[in-house]
This record gives sequence, C-alpha cells and structure tokens, in this order.
Amino acid sequence: MTRAAETIRGGATGTAVAVAPIQAFKQEVDLRTSMFANSLSGSGVPVEKFKANVVAAVAANPALLTCDRASLFRTAMDAAQLGLMVSATLGQFWMLPFNDKKSGKKIVQGIPGYRGYLHLARQSGELRRVFAHEVYENDEFDVVLGSHKKVTHKPKLDGPRGNIVGFYCYWEYKDAPEGEGDFEYMSFDDVENIRKRSRSGDSGPWKTDFVQMGRKTVIRRAKNYLPLSVQKAAVLDAGMDRGYVANLIEGEPQIIVEAEDITEDAEPVKKTTKLNRLEERIAPVAAPVAKPVKPTASVVPDAPDGGKNWVAWYGIA
Repeated sequence: MTRAAETIRGGATGTAVAVAPIQAFKQEVDLRTSMFANSLSGSGVPVEKFKANVVAAVAANPALLTCDRASLFRTAMDAAQLGLMVSATLGQFWMLPFNDKKSGKKIVQGIPGYRGYLHLARQSGELRRVFAHEVYENDEFDVVLGSHKKVTHKPKLDGPRGNIVGFYCYWEYKDAPEGEGDFEYMSFDDVENIRKRSRSGDSGPWKTDFVQMGRKTVIRRAKNYLPLSVQKAAVLDAGMDRGYVANLIEGEPQIIVEAEDITEDAEPVKKTTKLNRLEERIAPVAAPVAKPVKPTASVVPDAPDGGKNWVAWYGIA
C-alpha cells in the first residue's frame, strides 16, 4: 500500500475505503498523542493544538508526505521536546525535506525559527530580556567593546532607512544588574555568507523571511552565552549549514545522517544508515507507542567522548 493510496477497513463488510494522504497522516499523528503529550509536558503547549499544527504544516508542504515516516515523526518530536509549534506562520519551527543518498529515502530536518529561539530563551526563566534587530544604513548605531560593553541603536523614523547593514542580538540575565547585558553583532556580509552555505539558502525561509533569518543567525552566533535549550536547538539548525541531519533523542542532540550522505538528487542505494537503524523506534504503528529509548554512543561512533559533550563535538562551541 503506497502513501498516495492509503486505505482503511470500513463498514460492516470490511471493504477497503480510500483515505486522502493528509487524512491518513492525521490518523498516524493521532496514534502518537501520548508520545507528543509526554514530550510537551511542562512546555504549556496543548497537545491537540500541537498535533493540529503538525498536520497543517505537512498539508502546506505535501513533499513532506513523500519522506520517510520515521524521519518525519522524529522531526515532529524534536519540536515537541523543545516546546515549539511547527508553523511557518508562527515562525517557531520548520520541517524541510531532503534526500539521503545512501538509502535513497527522502528525510526531514527540523529548523527552529527566529521566534522559536526567542521563545526558548524567554521560557528558560534565566533572562530578564532578549531581543534581536536588523540595522539599516541610515540608522544611528554604535557598539563599544572592552570592559564596559555597550550597544546603542536609534532607528531612522523619518524617511528611508536604506539597506540592511547588519544584525545584533542583546540579552540580560536576571542575576545581572539592570541594564548590564551582553550582545552579538554580525554584518550583512557575515549573514550572507552563512545563507550561501546553507542547503536551503535559496529557498524556504531564507527566501521568504530574510530579515527573521538574519535575526535568528545572530542569535545562533550568541548561543554559547544563552540558555541550554537555545544551544540544543542550534545543533538542529547547524545541520542546514554543515550538511548533516540531527534529531533530539531523549532530549539530547544526535547526528542521524552524516553530511556526506546528504544530496539534493539522491540515487537509491541499498545500504544501511544510522537512519535505518533508528527507524523502528518510532515507525508507523497501529497503537500508541512508548517513548523511544535513547541510542547508545554508537550513533556518533567517532566522538572521542561518546557524544556526551555534544556542544563541542558538533562543532558549535
């Protein structure tokens, strides 16, 4: 039975009844209600609202329905574990399809959005304030480094602001004196270089929401100074720049498909990948399944510390 022609048994005669692909996917999502509810626990996100957003996101991007289901649901679980809504409208979390050239399968990578990063930083309870802005050439903008770091930004309110020249992020921890925060600045060229390296640099949010992607990029640059939840989200995001696919397994980032295995035009090859070995953990089921078991360090076989120091090992320190 193909994904495009899914059926269910219905009626007294038990005859096969055709189900639209998105309706069949909704049924699969419903079967995982308890799994999503467990992952969303403490986030304040209602599980039914989360599920509805996942279905809506897939309906808006039908290419996701052609992807490996285990990969699709792992990515949805990433959003649930972070407490983010899968929604292009809300801008908290995106799901994008790619190809795994070893298995010949289409796989899904989750991408936290600008609003998702801000939500994670604010939900941590560690920060008094955090924000990011773009800077235009006609704005008044100045930064001071050294022992008394300072950033000032006065947007031009009357007349054209000109072209974007950079982005900055500012944050203050609650235990710091009022007004004593830190910041990160990136020029327009800095952000453009990252966009050009990204697998989706010419499509998706980079094409439709460049300003928000610029704000998100400077937040990512400051990740090591921000709460842990932001750092974990950045591992998923870094895959778009560096070519790997990562998921959160039991809340900890793990690389599922290595960079050299990702391509835009995959040729089917019958080989086993890390993705295949994890597939059965949350593959489509006929009843709610238990929360997946955390994989061993063999998921990242080359990590000198078994993958425990994930921030440094994934190259985002």
